[in-house]
Amino acid sequence: MAEALSRSADYRVLRRLVPRPTSMAAPGQETRTGILLDTETTGLDHASDEIIELGLVKFDYTPDGRIAGVRDTFSAFNEPSAPIPPEVTALTGITNEMVAGHRIDEAAVNAFVESAVIHRPQQRLRQKIRRALLARVRAQGLGLQHEGDRLAQPRRLGA
Repeated sequence: MAEALSRSADYRVLRRLVPRPTSMAAPGQETRTGILLDTETTGLDHASDEIIELGLVKFDYTPDGRIAGVRDTFSAFNEPSAPIPPEVTALTGITNEMVAGHRIDEAAVNAFVESAVIHRPQQRLRQKIRRALLARVRAQGLGLQHEGDRLAQPRRLGA
């Protein structure tokens, strides 16, 4: 039945993701922690389109780049200021009903990122990512206080 539905233009069939085997680090082998960030937005214009879903995956990897395991995941919806365009819903499967009333909790995102083991060479990249996220959040009308390399509690702009 799934095959028949997938051939139809009227249905989109999602398949269960089968986890790939992970590489185990050798006893005593160093591992590092990385964070994969994925966003879904209302369009492709970073200046005017809004984030509607944020996904983060915290994972361990070996110095040669092999994934050693997934530590944690984070996912949140965000209601945009205008309805999600139909072509975005068709592409992502995210509807206005799914995001209604949801806001991304910046404190929760900050806590998720802060608990990652970030090595010194990645420090500048982490700062750039945070500054970019801060600018994006401010552009969407939610202000954050910036304390050095940390994002503080969110506040409404003009408050």
